[in-house]
Amino acid sequence: MSKIIINPDLCKICDICILSCPMNIFIQKEEDSIPEVTHEEMCISCGHCVAICPGDAISHKSFPEGSIKPVNQDIRSCPLSTEKIYLPEGHITFWGWECT
Repeated sequence: MSKIIINPDLCKICDICILSCPMNIFIQKEEDSIPEVTHEEMCISCGHCVAICPGDAISHKSFPEGSIKPVNQDIRSCPLSTEKIYLPEGHITFWGWECT
């Protein structure tokens, strides 16, 4: 069984998991397709994908449901800015995406 699961019913196809994963394990084969996990063995279990997903579509075997606080979507006002995302064990940096 995979340790990372993307629920297609909850996924907003926003690409945030793809852009925010420090190990680049998510890919999107087509513009409007659900991201897929590749090279899962490279996952460092940081929990960033679970925290950043606006649809709560990503679950990770290493983190029981509710153990990672979701990122407040309001703090991402300018996607091109670098923002700190605080998780239970410290912080990681999210490099933003294209501003609109």
